[in-house]
Amino acid sequence: MMRLLVDTDPGVDDALAIMMAAREPACELAALFTVGGNVGLEAVTRNALRLKDLLRLDCPVYPGCAHPLVLPGEDAAYVHGRDGFGDCDLPAPSARPEPEHAAQALVRMARAAAGEYTLLALGPLTNIALALHLEPALPQLVSRFVIMGGAFTAHGNTPRSAAEFNFFADPEAARFVLDHWPGAQIVDWEVVTRNSLPLVEMEAWLAADSELAVFYRRISGHVRQWLKQRQAVDFYAADPLAMAVTLEPDLVTEQLERGVRLELTGELSRGQSVVDWRQDHPQLPRHQLVMAVDRARFHQRLHRVLTGN
Repeated sequence: MMRLLVDTDPGVDDALAIMMAAREPACELAALFTVGGNVGLEAVTRNALRLKDLLRLDCPVYPGCAHPLVLPGEDAAYVHGRDGFGDCDLPAPSARPEPEHAAQALVRMARAAAGEYTLLALGPLTNIALALHLEPALPQLVSRFVIMGGAFTAHGNTPRSAAEFNFFADPEAARFVLDHWPGAQIVDWEVVTRNSLPLVEMEAWLAADSELAVFYRRISGHVRQWLKQRQAVDFYAADPLAMAVTLEPDLVTEQLERGVRLELTGELSRGQSVVDWRQDHPQLPRHQLVMAVDRARFHQRLHRVLTGN
């Protein structure tokens, strides 16, 4: 049984990832930590609580950092809607957040059950960086750390072009975490694009009458319309891919260990994840870079979660 801690900024793709964990019999979703990212902290926390209601989760929700560590960030409301869930007038959640800060809760839980938790980061790494400041031994207290972030060859998805959104939203936090937590497994934006789902296929799945398909059809309407306006033909399931890799490690078919360093300056390069491909810089902390996954198995898992089949 995997005991899973998820740091998240829901967000439409975060929602699908959390649905995936909730429907995995071999996973205990032990806590959700929220961080400002796709939209503001209040909205993402409210969305995490909505997911707790929908999925009938027993796990606590701990709000964390509302802002990046150093400089103001940019959100992705233009993709996810102002409320992060497509502005579709969802009812207020009945669940309530915990009073403890996410970073403090993460440290407390990791200390109390050393080696028992897997940690998955689906949003900016602000909470994780703060937790590392509070407890430098955190990497030794967590059994496995998976990150959705980065763009290994600078094909990003932000105005800086070379950067992926989660790292771009708080580059200082990402730099600190990657420098102080060697051995993280990173699912980057580019492997997401290589394993995208045809938008027409996603919409066919969302026509199912399952509870999760109906909910996801509603909250993803804004992002699907945004994709169509851009004449996109694919649906990018970034956080669900990171969750699938976390839940099913042998989904990964190719992985490289390389040093990675986050760029903090530059008009086009702030937030870029620079990979030491030739291994010329042994001083850089090394991480596990997911290069390829079993695409068919990943799509089958998405289909099962949404349709129940």
